[in-house]
Amino acid sequence: MSNLSDKAFFLTQDLEINIRGRYLRFSASVEGLMTKCIIYLNEVKTKASGIEEPIDFMNFTFSKKEVKFKALLEQIYIDLFQANTTLFEHLSKFRDMRNKMAHCYFTWDETDLSYLTIWDLENKKDRPHKIVPTKHSMHEISDLLNQSVKAITNDLNNVALEVVQRVTPEIPYMFEA
Repeated sequence: MSNLSDKAFFLTQDLEINIRGRYLRFSASVEGLMTKCIIYLNEVKTKASGIEEPIDFMNFTFSKKEVKFKALLEQIYIDLFQANTTLFEHLSKFRDMRNKMAHCYFTWDETDLSYLTIWDLENKKDRPHKIVPTKHSMHEISDLLNQSVKAITNDLNNVALEVVQRVTPEIPYMFEA
């Protein structure tokens, strides 16, 4: 399974757990806030239209949350949407590497553990699937995460806070602490 020496194997395992974990820990925070906003915004939409549109939480990927959040915000609070267009650009950029961290296979070269190869589908819609390797430096991956944290955190927190302040919850069981 691995051609690495025992020492390199355990070192790469630690590196991999650290970088994947950092991405997914931040992703969980982002997804939690997006989901909260979606629930609130969906209630506003339901109250306005009188038609409840159920949300399929069983198949709610990061991408689907991002799309739903963006669409609901644009539809319900256009001012918030327009003021935060760069937030959605940053979310999209983050999602690309986040998905690699969550779903792709990594390989390492024992002679230089500052780089790893991420094996990902070339084009997810093409059949048959073709998996291609892309070499990344650990520094590059870490920098992308740090940039995403800086670019997303404050804006997303501010949007979520504003959404919560604007919505008067009328489905009490959904909003109890």
